[in-house]
Amino acid sequence: MLFGVKLKNEIYPPWKDNYIKYDHLKRLLKENIIRGSHYSDSNETKHDEVWNEKDEEKFAEELDANLSRVFKFQAEKYEELDSKIGELEHITERYLDDKSKFDLSEFRKDLEHVVSLANELDHFARLNFTGFLKIVKKHDRLHKKYSVKALLNVRLKNLPYHTEDYSPFLYRLSFLYQFLRDSFRIDYASESLSRSLSQNAPQSFISTNSHTASDSGSDNFKVLKFWVHPENLMEIKTTILRHLPALIFTDESGDDDDLSDPVISTLYFDNRGFELYNNKLLKNLKETPTLRIRWTSKLTPGKDVTVEKRTFLNETGVDDDIKLKLKEKYINDFIKLQSDEDDEESLDHPTDYASSKEFNVNKFTSKLTKRNLPQLTIQDERQKFISLQKFIREQRLEPVLRTVFTRTVFQVPGDEDKIRVVIDSDMLYIREDSFDKDRPIRDPKSWHRRDLDQPNLVNPFDVLREGEYAKFPYSIMEIRVNERIYSNPNSKTYKWVRDLVNSHLVKEVPNFSKFIQGISSLFLEDDNLDILPFWLPDLDQDIRRPPKGADYTDNTAPIVPTESNLKQLHEKILSPSINPTSGVNNPKLNNIIEERDDVFDLEEQSDDDNESSSSSARRLSLATARIHNRSANRNVSSKLDYESEDEEVILPAGVNKPTEYLKNLGPVRVEAKVWLANERTFLRWLHVTTMLTTLTFLIYSTVKSSHMPTVATVLAYLYFAMSIFSALWGYYIYMTRLELIKKRSGNHFDAVPGPIVLGVVLLVALWFNFFAGVRKAFEVATFGELNPDSWNDYLIAKVFNMMDK
Repeated sequence: MLFGVKLKNEIYPPWKDNYIKYDHLKRLLKENIIRGSHYSDSNETKHDEVWNEKDEEKFAEELDANLSRVFKFQAEKYEELDSKIGELEHITERYLDDKSKFDLSEFRKDLEHVVSLANELDHFARLNFTGFLKIVKKHDRLHKKYSVKALLNVRLKNLPYHTEDYSPFLYRLSFLYQFLRDSFRIDYASESLSRSLSQNAPQSFISTNSHTASDSGSDNFKVLKFWVHPENLMEIKTTILRHLPALIFTDESGDDDDLSDPVISTLYFDNRGFELYNNKLLKNLKETPTLRIRWTSKLTPGKDVTVEKRTFLNETGVDDDIKLKLKEKYINDFIKLQSDEDDEESLDHPTDYASSKEFNVNKFTSKLTKRNLPQLTIQDERQKFISLQKFIREQRLEPVLRTVFTRTVFQVPGDEDKIRVVIDSDMLYIREDSFDKDRPIRDPKSWHRRDLDQPNLVNPFDVLREGEYAKFPYSIMEIRVNERIYSNPNSKTYKWVRDLVNSHLVKEVPNFSKFIQGISSLFLEDDNLDILPFWLPDLDQDIRRPPKGADYTDNTAPIVPTESNLKQLHEKILSPSINPTSGVNNPKLNNIIEERDDVFDLEEQSDDDNESSSSSARRLSLATARIHNRSANRNVSSKLDYESEDEEVILPAGVNKPTEYLKNLGPVRVEAKVWLANERTFLRWLHVTTMLTTLTFLIYSTVKSSHMPTVATVLAYLYFAMSIFSALWGYYIYMTRLELIKKRSGNHFDAVPGPIVLGVVLLVALWFNFFAGVRKAFEVATFGELNPDSWNDYLIAKVFNMMDK
């Protein structure tokens, strides 16, 4: 969909005067004159006649005015939102002093209005940010002699409206909803999702492919995993807030004043053969373990990190976890690989290897003892240390992949036996391997990339090279629900979770793994990868769906695209990242998610033409991801309303638009049985043709000696016509199926009309012959010798009378 159409449909009516004036800026670019008159920068004289310094200055002024207007409005609404939430918080405080003056219905109405305002403000920022990027790209493409990209970068840094962080608001809204649940037992299960979500929800729970997780208790949990588009993220979070509070993470100092989502880094391990990756995907073992190290925020000296081994039991579908907390300074000694010269028996007896000066199990046990921990706890931690270290050395594991993401957790504090919802957004994958001994990405003597964990590093992309990172385009939502709730359709929790996961806001991806996705995206060309995950092709598709039952607001008629928009897997090999999509940056991740050059480049490769919003029924027409045809009454020759259909589609130099699918390129390789089956069918039709031809000449050669020469002649011509039809039909079917095979078509090979026509005509001929024979026998038995001519005249007249009737 063209962005101009998208913008008109997604505008929030009360704020319509504060959006970017995209159409006006397009008219200032004089795109219609340049394209219509075939001016180009190759002929600077002609181009200067259309676009000069005065035009450039006017466009820059209008662009800056639009940016200032949007920033000012965004700041005002952000402050208004903060003020409204503060007022509601003040009301809850007054409620404790005087409960009689509390108006519950008014409070709930104001709270829902605030939530709606937060959703609209988030969408306002996304839509305008995309508009500024697209108009600047269009300008620089049309007028290469002038560039306003640098101007936009500077102004966006001075007016960073697109970097507002809404996570503090979500935590404060979470408190207000929790206040309603605790004080008034408000149940949102039957009303919050009834309009938009439950319209799409079937009567049964989705996901038959979810796996089971087990805790220390006897209860089991179903784990459901989904992708969430950035445009739906805010609505998903505010929807869950109505039912579950957002957990507040505290840092190591215990400070819980920072109401922002934490940034979590995870370091995954594997060996050069990617055995953990292959085993996890192929499931050729009873147990498929993964090993990772996790920490929150920046990695500082003396920070605690968690070493975790997660083992998935394929037979039972249960997870078994081993976690060990260590100081970051001890990790190098802990994961040190066993060298080839070391005694192989040391793998079976890790305590023998612990006799060196390095940090070992004895020193670890000594530190636990000094903390006066119970002996049972010390033995348990010691066993974990030995087990994890032995696993690392036996498998010869080393760090290969880092993931960085923002985490939001929804759960009733202290109540882990019911439901827990985790949303990981702004996912970034970074290579941490040292497989190439000549040019290792990570120092082989260090367990992590020190260049990424420098204390003063502001922008990690300053040290990341192309191909060393990949951005995941969606957020990942994981719902962990108790099996007792999962199997009880009458549960209130079951109902709202069912409506949520069956809504248009999410796409289920069973058994999704961050580890699998990271390895497959960054090491796609590695020969050691035996298989790729099934969800990889889905990353090239738009996962947004329209909410059911809403009306179109656009007057233009939607048409179905004539070409498939699926990209080929080969594009992933050539691209350093997988289809990054547009979105508003989180300030907590500005240092990580922001691109190396500037914020403009973050959206440079986004597929904005297919963007749409499914955040409400009001914007359904934008969530359909269809191309809208122009109105028949539009004046196509109008200069001012010119709209290019190939907007934002720019191919690199030397790259031509493909005319064939990749699957159709190269020699046709089809199994021999397919060709032979087609030829065998053709031979069958030739066999039928031969039999009909033989029957035709046998009848025709005996016409003179026949008692009914006229009947014999008619039958001979009829069988001859069927012979010709059989030969032509057999050849037609043979050639048609041959073309389908060559084109690798998925169409059906059925050919029903030919056999039906042939069978019906043969039945008619047999009935005609039978009728004539019976009639002749009756005439002979009644009148004796029959006059052939009178009999023929009678029979032919009888046939024509039947045909007339």
